[in-house]
Amino acid sequence: MRLEPERRRHPRWKWVHLRAPERPITCYEKMRHPAWGDFLDSGAVRVGSRDYETRDPKGWYAESVARVHRAIEALAAEGVPPSRTALVGFSQGGALAAEAALTLGARLAGWGLLAGWLTPRARAALVRSAKT
Repeated sequence: MRLEPERRRHPRWKWVHLRAPERPITCYEKMRHPAWGDFLDSGAVRVGSRDYETRDPKGWYAESVARVHRAIEALAAEGVPPSRTALVGFSQGGALAAEAALTLGARLAGWGLLAGWLTPRARAALVRSAKT
């Protein structure tokens, strides 16, 4: 989908597209690929798989979540509060968006996860939020 027509239809919206850094990915024999975190298996992430259960030993997801939180804080400093911010990601970016949204500590206007999964930290944050 081309975003330019949507940008013209909504000129007051601010669009921020973060790009994953290139990292040496384990399942690709350390070849560098854009990624928010490491992939241990080359197959699809599914419940019970190593990628679904990983505790982020390299700290890449945590670093990426902090980057998203900083982007949301920067928007707030420009006058766009989290309550008017939507966060969306696809695949590994969806896993990142979910973790960032669930651990932000502020309510977002919305967040979306497309073809992704909940990381262990995202699942823990969801459980904590259900108890409050």
